[in-house]
Amino acid sequence: MQRKPTIKVTHGATVLYCGHAGYFYADMYAINGAIAVHAAGPVSPASIARDQKGIEGASHHLSDFPIPGLWDPRRGVFVVPSNQVTARHQKRKSHAA
Repeated sequence: MQRKPTIKVTHGATVLYCGHAGYFYADMYAINGAIAVHAAGPVSPASIARDQKGIEGASHHLSDFPIPGLWDPRRGVFVVPSNQVTARHQKRKSHAA
């Protein structure tokens, strides 16, 4: 009997790009120990956002260490082990009544 894959989807993540002091927007798919990150477009040093507010508010950090996995920034696709995409704390917005 085959096991059903475990899949978790995150849409609209703000992802810090390892080693580039910037971020990009992406959808992420966690599938049985791996995470596929699909950016909204090509990812390059020229195309990533670098404003400090966005960097501080990023929801995730993508790392290429220790296993590089599959990196195709021209297509905005990255697949790495799940421990190489870490969630970051975000400040919660208060909703005043």
